[in-house]
Amino acid sequence: MVWSVVVGPVVGFGALGFMLLAKWAGDHRPKSWAILIVMPAVFTAVGVLSIWFPQILGNGRALGQLGLTGTAPLLFIAAVVVVKTASTVGTIGAGAAGGTLTPSLALGAGMGAVLGGLWLLFWPGSSISAFAFVAAAAFLASSMKAPLTALVLVLEFTGQGTTLLVPTLLAIGGSVAITYMVGRRKIAGIVKGGRGTA
Repeated sequence: MVWSVVVGPVVGFGALGFMLLAKWAGDHRPKSWAILIVMPAVFTAVGVLSIWFPQILGNGRALGQLGLTGTAPLLFIAAVVVVKTASTVGTIGAGAAGGTLTPSLALGAGMGAVLGGLWLLFWPGSSISAFAFVAAAAFLASSMKAPLTALVLVLEFTGQGTTLLVPTLLAIGGSVAITYMVGRRKIAGIVKGGRGTA
């Protein structure tokens, strides 16, 4: 419960950063013959990285399972989260079609496993899979801007029961609050800037 309250905003910032990067990559994807150069180059780079991090391939299922089972060292899971973020953003920027739903869930699970593993060093008692579950739902809630839908999706994807419902809702609340507050500030800054130039 305490971890969920603390980590919710952290996951919210992570989800917000990922969505901003994905949007930026989508806005700058090649729209002409340059795609014939950019896409093979990016795919080759992802293929090379997958030699050391095979969990980055696909829609995120491998990383999600890695986070939810906690069967690898925390440093490796953290590295996979970073490389998966880069490969997903790079793939979007190269012009490939696809969404961010399952990558968001996977990145959240990976973040949760790493942050939960660090938490266990100071406050043991919970399992890595519980931390990964909570963070996956919070990350997905912020990236989709749909808290209840994210919760239901994570429940269905993982087949977990409702024992983690309260901690998950706390983390979702903190994550979505960060996304909402940053979004409002951004809109307020645009409106204020627009008035200043009028």
